[in-house]
Amino acid sequence: MLHRRAKIPERLAFFLAIVISFGGLIVLFYVLVPPLIAQTQELIKVLPAYITGWEAAIDRLAERVPALKSVYTPGQHKILFAIYEQVSGQFGNVVPKVLSLVEVLVSLFSVVVMGLYLALHPALYREWLIALFPPIHRDLVRDVLADCAGSLRAYIVGLLLTMTFLGTLTAIGLAALKVPYALTFGVFTGLATIGPELVGKQLEMLRAVAPKVSRVAILKNPNQPTHARAARQAEDAGRALGIRVQVLDARTPSEIEAAFAAMRTQRAGGVLILRDAVFRAQGAQIVALAARSRLPAMYGLREQAEIGGLISYGASVPHLFQRAASYVDRILKGARPADLPVEQPTKFELVINLKTAKALALTVPPELLGQADHVIQ
Repeated sequence: MLHRRAKIPERLAFFLAIVISFGGLIVLFYVLVPPLIAQTQELIKVLPAYITGWEAAIDRLAERVPALKSVYTPGQHKILFAIYEQVSGQFGNVVPKVLSLVEVLVSLFSVVVMGLYLALHPALYREWLIALFPPIHRDLVRDVLADCAGSLRAYIVGLLLTMTFLGTLTAIGLAALKVPYALTFGVFTGLATIGPELVGKQLEMLRAVAPKVSRVAILKNPNQPTHARAARQAEDAGRALGIRVQVLDARTPSEIEAAFAAMRTQRAGGVLILRDAVFRAQGAQIVALAARSRLPAMYGLREQAEIGGLISYGASVPHLFQRAASYVDRILKGARPADLPVEQPTKFELVINLKTAKALALTVPPELLGQADHVIQ
């Protein structure tokens, strides 16, 4: 096409076509692969904390449901062990998969070499093919092959351009929406704990308990990809409620301490703690800091309200485990994670600690108390 349309010499056009093609592949590689590697590394970093939280939640669920005590012993997490075994079995197939990949690369290299030679010497292959036909039909065969070659060339060029265009738009869209690339490969599935409207609802409830609050701090974990989106939703909801939102990051106990110091300095009137494994592990510290700072606090985890937090509203953990059990069962029976959608939470729990409300001189509206799933006196 470069030779015919741009009037570039044939060999130079061929060289430019190869350079442009490989350049496009390299660009797509650098657009897709580095974020995928970074997000996978981040997942590996936070996975132990999540697993520890899951184990603790399973133990607490077993303590709350007497019927489970006859079939479950705390500390023995058969579901998690089954997941571990499946993952280890997958890693046991790494060597065959690597060898298969090497075989594919060798075959691809052979095809590329043959294609380059064919592109440089098209007449050689064409004449060999034509020589297989009787002399009386060779002119007709030559014309048919020329027409087929032109149509095939146009189809391949159009297909490659379309794939490149759509792939680029997809990569840009995923980056703009901050969607982890790993999800697009069907590697993960599960259940979300942060719904699209959850943060706004939490701010509304915090405002109902503390109506004079005009500035709310949002404590988020910068290593948690969903927290950035939740913080933006909180800012939008805050504007609608007339609340000024300040976002603070924390990943460690010292950073949590510094974040509460910043809240006091900036005179925050309340704080919203986003749901996170780190904040779950440091729940006692966060509740104590909120009490010391006399800040009305909304939590995403029920247990933080149970140990002294003012109010919590979030996805029901027992319900999530019920849904997760069905997912685990389907995966262990051979279902592909790519075929299982990531479900949004459908059942939420509201827990109000009246003892903490009294300590902060707050009055909980009767309407909100009537909505509560559990009230701590």
